[in-house]
Amino acid sequence: MKKGLENLTLFGLGVISGAVVGAIDVSTTGLPLLSGYLEFATLSKVKLKDTDFGDIMGDVVKGHLGYLTGVAIPFGIKYHNEIYNFVEGVLK
Repeated sequence: MKKGLENLTLFGLGVISGAVVGAIDVSTTGLPLLSGYLEFATLSKVKLKDTDFGDIMGDVVKGHLGYLTGVAIPFGIKYHNEIYNFVEGVLK
């Protein structure tokens, strides 16, 4: 039960922080500049030497997937017409 709650909390915090950074990107430039930089900086600092590879990778993947999901939400809201037109064009 405790591990499941930790997994949900980690993903939720990633979604919330990603949504905030994505909203900043959408409202300033419309490009994922800040969110991309923060994602790259975080991934470049992950050290896998001192801990068990399986445990840390699971946490890293959950946190980053939550973050990317959160970043995608504001971009999806702003560019929903373009996304719809692209998908419609591909399916035709």
